[in-house]
Amino acid sequence: MLNRAIKGSHVLIFGHWKTSIKFVLSGLKYSCHVDTVDELKLFKYPKNASSLLTSLAPEVLEQNILGYTFKSDIYSLGILCCELANGVVPFDNMSSDELLFYKIIGDIPKPLDSSCEEMNIFNELMDRLELTLKRRYQVYRQRTFSSIFHDFTQKCLHLEPVRRPTAMNLLEHPFIIRNKEQDNNLIQKRDEILKEFFSSKF
Repeated sequence: MLNRAIKGSHVLIFGHWKTSIKFVLSGLKYSCHVDTVDELKLFKYPKNASSLLTSLAPEVLEQNILGYTFKSDIYSLGILCCELANGVVPFDNMSSDELLFYKIIGDIPKPLDSSCEEMNIFNELMDRLELTLKRRYQVYRQRTFSSIFHDFTQKCLHLEPVRRPTAMNLLEHPFIIRNKEQDNNLIQKRDEILKEFFSSKF
């Protein structure tokens, strides 16, 4: 099955912080079931997909004779990583034509931090930015993501689908393996954050 709708607003979090938190991916009305090997390459465009344009892979948007495969969901995963890391949806402030153009030429978003070359441009523009943007980029400049997280994201967002990893390959990526090893520490930290959040609300 191709999900074709992997995006931040479709990641649902539920449960109780004292027992367990679960994550579920919604948006299945945009998915496409694949029965046979012959259907591994698709040409159908998701219906009513205007809200998905920022997350869709370039090959889905192009609608050319090559079609698209499961690798389009891998691209969407990369977009989701950038969205969660940066707090904004990549390509969100563009018209449909601009979005299509930049995706097809291979303009690749990335998690923004102190290691990004783009920070030099923002340093020059800082005086001209709105206050909210200025605060956002100050946060970006003060943090540094791991090199393996950057690598994970960039591999997912490769313009050429054949050069993107499969889901099985991604499970073996150092970013995933390292987080599996740190799972207990992350669960403890998650519980502390959720406890503090819910205590302040009620």
